[in-house]
Amino acid sequence: MKKLSYDVENIQHTQIPIGELFEVFPEGRKLCKAIIKDYKENIRVVQDTRQKIVEKVYKTEKDIYQREIWTDILIGCVIDFPIQWYEFNISRLNRILALNKKIKGPGHAVKIEDVKQVPISNFLEINQAGFARCIWHNEKTGSLKYYPKDNRVHCFGCGKSGDVIDVVQQINNCSLSEAIRLIK
Repeated sequence: MKKLSYDVENIQHTQIPIGELFEVFPEGRKLCKAIIKDYKENIRVVQDTRQKIVEKVYKTEKDIYQREIWTDILIGCVIDFPIQWYEFNISRLNRILALNKKIKGPGHAVKIEDVKQVPISNFLEINQAGFARCIWHNEKTGSLKYYPKDNRVHCFGCGKSGDVIDVVQQINNCSLSEAIRLIK
């Protein structure tokens, strides 16, 4: 089977409303189509394996009853579950693609890399030493260190870190897509 070179879990568990997915990640449509193509190829490979298992069982096992048992065990456990998993996820990805075709966005795509370049200092009051009060917990003195070179923050009090998107999401208690709109 072909090894997938992308993180399917991040696509499936995104916090972006499905209707806005390709507005925020314009490359997502191409990625979804690539995943669907790979899944269909994997189904074909699994089905070929299924046929080989059946042929092997019928060649090696002479007892008809034993043939049926081994075929059921091997096909049911090894083959049918992966095919059902691939078919389910192909269906999910096709629904995402179809849903996003129907929804009209603002007509411009946003690249996450561009959004992450906006300085965090635009959203936090940072002192001369590069510290601000933490946005994740209450404190009197600032323990949130701003690293302008990386455009990231790290709190030495609670241990949380983040980029400009994380900061805006926390400050405004909003979703990823809303934070991106506020930043740009």
